[in-house]
Amino acid sequence: MPMPIRKDSRLVNQTLRIMRLSTILLLAFIMQASAKISYSQNITYTCTDVPLEQVFKIIKQQTGYVVFYDQDLLGKTKPVSISVKEVPLENFLKKALDNQPLDYSIENKTIVISRRTIPVPMPYTAPQKLPLVSGKIIDERGVPVPGAIVRLMPTEDRGATTQNDGTFIMAAVPAGNYTLEVRHLAYLTAHKKITVTDGDVNVKITLTPQQRELRGVVVSTGFQKIEKASTPGSYTVITSKELEETPDINLAKRLEGKVPGVRFDPVNNTIQIRSANNFLQSAPLIIIDGFPAIDQNLNLRPGYTPLFGDQSGTNNAVLSAFNPNDIESITFLKDAAATSIWGSSAANGVIVIETKKGKRGEATTVNAGATLSVSAPISLSKLKTMNSAQYIDMEKEMFDANFYQDPFTHWRFANPSEAVRYMFLAKRGQITEQERDAQLQRLAATNNQSQIRENLLQPAVTQQYNLSLSGGGRTSSYHVSGNYSKDQPSYKSNSATNYFINSSLTSDILGGRAKITAGLTHNYSTSFVNQAALRALQPGFYGLRPYDQLIDQNGQSISNSLLLKPEIEDSLHNKLGLLPWTYNAIDELNYSKTRFEKQATRMQLSLTTRLTPWADFQVSGMYQRSSQEITLLNELGSYYTRDFLNSATTIQNGKLVYGVPVGGIMTNTNSWSTDYGTRAQLNINKQWNLIHKLTFLAGTDIRESKSKGYRQIRYGYDENTGTSQAFNPTVNYSLFFGGTRQLGYQDGAYVTNIQRYLSYFSTANYSLFDKYFVSGSIRFDDVSMYGIDRRNRAIPLWSAGLKWDLFKEKFMAGQKWLDALALRATYGTAGTAPTGGSNFTVVNVYAPNSQTGLGYGNLGSPGNQDLGWETTATLNGGLDASVLRGLLSITFDYYSKRSRGIVVNLPFNTTYGWTSVAYNTATMKSHGLELGLNANIIRRATWGYTASLNLAYNTNKVTDARFPVTTTSISQGSPIVDLPVGYVMALEWAGLDDKGQTQIRNAEGKILSSTDGTALTVADWHYKGRKDPVVFGGFMHTVRFKQFSVSARATYYLGHKVLKQDILPGLYPSFGQAPGFIGNSQAMVNRWRKAGDEATTNIPGLLNSNSTSIIRYTQSDINVISASHARLDQVTLSYILAAKLLKRMPALKSVTMGATASNLGVIWRKNKEGIDPMYLTTSSYSSLAPAPTYTFNVNVSF
Repeated sequence: MPMPIRKDSRLVNQTLRIMRLSTILLLAFIMQASAKISYSQNITYTCTDVPLEQVFKIIKQQTGYVVFYDQDLLGKTKPVSISVKEVPLENFLKKALDNQPLDYSIENKTIVISRRTIPVPMPYTAPQKLPLVSGKIIDERGVPVPGAIVRLMPTEDRGATTQNDGTFIMAAVPAGNYTLEVRHLAYLTAHKKITVTDGDVNVKITLTPQQRELRGVVVSTGFQKIEKASTPGSYTVITSKELEETPDINLAKRLEGKVPGVRFDPVNNTIQIRSANNFLQSAPLIIIDGFPAIDQNLNLRPGYTPLFGDQSGTNNAVLSAFNPNDIESITFLKDAAATSIWGSSAANGVIVIETKKGKRGEATTVNAGATLSVSAPISLSKLKTMNSAQYIDMEKEMFDANFYQDPFTHWRFANPSEAVRYMFLAKRGQITEQERDAQLQRLAATNNQSQIRENLLQPAVTQQYNLSLSGGGRTSSYHVSGNYSKDQPSYKSNSATNYFINSSLTSDILGGRAKITAGLTHNYSTSFVNQAALRALQPGFYGLRPYDQLIDQNGQSISNSLLLKPEIEDSLHNKLGLLPWTYNAIDELNYSKTRFEKQATRMQLSLTTRLTPWADFQVSGMYQRSSQEITLLNELGSYYTRDFLNSATTIQNGKLVYGVPVGGIMTNTNSWSTDYGTRAQLNINKQWNLIHKLTFLAGTDIRESKSKGYRQIRYGYDENTGTSQAFNPTVNYSLFFGGTRQLGYQDGAYVTNIQRYLSYFSTANYSLFDKYFVSGSIRFDDVSMYGIDRRNRAIPLWSAGLKWDLFKEKFMAGQKWLDALALRATYGTAGTAPTGGSNFTVVNVYAPNSQTGLGYGNLGSPGNQDLGWETTATLNGGLDASVLRGLLSITFDYYSKRSRGIVVNLPFNTTYGWTSVAYNTATMKSHGLELGLNANIIRRATWGYTASLNLAYNTNKVTDARFPVTTTSISQGSPIVDLPVGYVMALEWAGLDDKGQTQIRNAEGKILSSTDGTALTVADWHYKGRKDPVVFGGFMHTVRFKQFSVSARATYYLGHKVLKQDILPGLYPSFGQAPGFIGNSQAMVNRWRKAGDEATTNIPGLLNSNSTSIIRYTQSDINVISASHARLDQVTLSYILAAKLLKRMPALKSVTMGATASNLGVIWRKNKEGIDPMYLTTSSYSSLAPAPTYTFNVNVSF
């Protein structure tokens, strides 16, 4: 008997391999960082007539000391002959430089070679003190620069080397005009003119680094890091400190309301940067450490895969695609100048995530953090459903109107509700009316909410634990971290766990002329999803009526008959031997769980070589792999399997005959995705005399993204042995209720998808006097999308920008109140790669037909060689200002976008074999503005108050849709010219008629009933507004007192509309028939019941109801409400352990503690119905707004 392979052992082996690799990399790096202890400071060397440069290499090899020198200095040196053994370093240097015009100084482990100062022989004269020339050399931060060579020009032999404090002295300098030249390998050469008369001269000279350290706010484009102040583009940067302010496992919630122009939708797990660019979801591109992420989501639902997308049957647990604690910064690229470098994928904006790296020269730091979040299950009262008495009253109304079929007239008729059962028993005379009324009164007084809370729901608990180690030496740095998180949602038998291991190592090689960076990240997650609790809490086949009980008086679960009456089910089970045909949600918590197991690995390597002090060449690459196994096991004891087996069972000669294998049913979905990219890039960062500065890069990259996967179903599965039974998918089997069916073959498809990308790119930023800035970029993309003709794939996408720093102009010098003022303007194009077309006709081939055994196929899509990019051109203007010494900073942007070539499916001649063809025909335009305000209102040593506000406005309009507008296209939300994407259309409500059914008023003013047969026209629909907010943003406050701080964040959404959903057509009785489970919305309590009620209610009645009436009611303008509202997202109290307390615990560097209340709900709404517009209640528990969450966190650094 084959033994099944244990998944746990595979996981252990994979985890151990990753841990070994991480350990090897870490040990290798620590050995590199600590290599200095293996060097000796004694030298043994013998040579004859060798260049001095060779001697310097020997010093590096034997001692580890790096020798810095100017190549020009070696031009006048002599060959060296020397023979020493175990000589100290300084003695060796003196011997090597003997009779050479050079001198040296040693700083830490660096030897700086300078020109030897030779005294000028002067004839004896009467004693006269000549002036001294002295000074101090500092860097841009005011830090002294030791070892700098200071030459007095135009003399050939006068000079000095700065001391450790950056000072130098040149004695006895004759009167005259001179130029001081200051040179240092790490800085640009500086010059300063001086005039020596009869007095001493003292100067201070500031050096500029060869590659200046970025100051202020630094933005990362994924290709380079640049100062925000020096680029015209529109960027927003969120730092790790800002992310830590919201200790939520959901990364999107940490960002919500903080980024102007970026809207995070927690309901649909989507991100929208600025306005829409096409008719579909305009999702931004997500970059991780310079390359597109394989998972293009910040948060993943359980079951998400790059190949299959979101899977059905997921819960509300959260799996972060990235460990929030590993993120150093998140940069949002919004306009064309910022995004066009990413070309065909950047039209919808770009999100660039930079992970944490170690810092050189810093001692090892250990950070440990723990976060615990707790929230109670959402109150069932928020569902706004009928109570038991109201529900029974509605059932009684339908019973009196003969909506129900007598279940006792045929054994096959479905089991009615308990209340309706008593009504039929009384009607049939099996119980008296008094007994019926007593039972109905008992049910009316019953409430199952306490049983639901105790048996199906649980407190939602989230745990996060993080540990990191970082530091570095003079030539290297490292960062290693691990994270564990567990999310327990409010539904029982559901959970999600997540593990992250991350390492990043950076080291100089080749004597500092090159730098290598390596990174490794592994993520392992498991999730368990069980739908029993959710199904019980929403209308449908498994839903609980208000009086339905889960357990009896003895605490035993109640088994309910859903398909058949209890007596029939009991007979089939106990007499005929069928499996139990009953259902109980509590029992189902133990069955039919879906297990999602995912592993994702990201490896990165880059090598940067310094070509000149201002240019380097970089080669980098990233490999990503994601694998996921989804296992749905419906055990033999699950209701799904019992129902499936019973339906496939017949009775022959008094014996049960099973048409399908007996046992569990297991469905496996496996998928693998890989993504690798390599890039070669030339970087130039050159500055001339503090006047001109050029930042330039050019390069090429190639990338391949590949996915594959399959699904497999096993019948007759035995958990104990791990085996299943063979079956013939083409054989018909008899059904218990009559007829036949086949299992069918669903395992034949092996899905694969390959996309390749080739790009050439370049971008440049030029500044003049650090106040006039010009930028430009261009990118050619070629994407091997499925069949798109090459001439339409590879097109240039470009941008250009200007920036003027007015504050640095002389005419602004007298404005004491102004700290900064700059104007920006950019224009450019970006694209979206088409995915729905091909340049040749696609034929779909399927597995052999079950009857004929022959394969078959059909025409999938026609060839269209003209299909190309969707392109978006963006014009952006911006202003950045700061006033009153940083009291208030302002950022303002206005943008206008034009999208062309939007792909739409247009009707086609069906005689060719298809009904529509994709074309680049549609166009749209949009514009908007963004405002960011940050105020440091109170800035005192012991306390302070800061506030920030961001606001975004956007609108869009379809200018060419090529769609014929019909009533069907309106109801489906198809684009309409002169209307925005995502519109709200409604019919004009005209009240209920005397039969309690919907009436609407058409464009001609005529009142139409639900039964008069008059068809609706396009003119009958009225535009009511947008579904998405026109204005949105966030408002943050922080008050600090000594070591304590209190902060609050609110978000607002304005100017849009929604259709409330107080009744659902699919669950509303119509045509005199009632579904098994009736919609129990509280709105139905006020329904029409008799003639005359139409004057006091708008809810259609049950009598005379029809589907047209219910659908038109849901589409009418009386259900359109304002969605404008504001929410209080979080309030946080934090405390930083005081320095005087830390002194008592020398092992600790810092301790931070915090408590946060989040998901605090709506604090203002415009609609009068009290409806939360973000979470429209649909009588389903999953549609409710999340409950308030309370989070406690602590972070300790050692």
